[in-house]
Amino acid sequence: MTKKILAIVLGLAMVFSAGPVWAGITSGTANYEVTLLSGCAINAVPGYNFGSYALGSGDLSGQWAGQLEVNCAAGVNYMWGINSGTYGAAGTTFMFSGTDAVTYVLSESSLPIGDSGLTAIDGGYTETNPNPGRSNTGTGAIQTYIMRADVLINAATTPGVYSDRVTVSVVWP
Repeated sequence: MTKKILAIVLGLAMVFSAGPVWAGITSGTANYEVTLLSGCAINAVPGYNFGSYALGSGDLSGQWAGQLEVNCAAGVNYMWGINSGTYGAAGTTFMFSGTDAVTYVLSESSLPIGDSGLTAIDGGYTETNPNPGRSNTGTGAIQTYIMRADVLINAATTPGVYSDRVTVSVVWP
């Protein structure tokens, strides 16, 4: 009797473990599409705290001021620039503490960057002197620009925390 039950159990196990029997097959296709546009992205925007300095110690020249990272598709011509900041006026950038101002100049590759038109490099960005922006061609990889700053401090400057905010813009056709 035990052999009979064992034979039945083994027979059922073989029937259920064999899997289904397919009677036929049909197939179709699916379409996938992506449109890639030329373009650019800003991966890192400069910004920096220059620290604390004693008045009377002179200007801060060539201070590291962060790095800009731009990534444009390979072959895309682009231009980047920085506006004159929150308190800028006609080619000059200022950091303020209350009503007191300190002048500073941002540069890349020792060439000053700024827009005397007080706008970023959009349709109104027409400044040609001093070097308002940089032109380059995208490689498909991040391109890095090291920023420097000269902070002009005179003996009559009032002690305080001075700050400003600039806008970095990248344009391409």
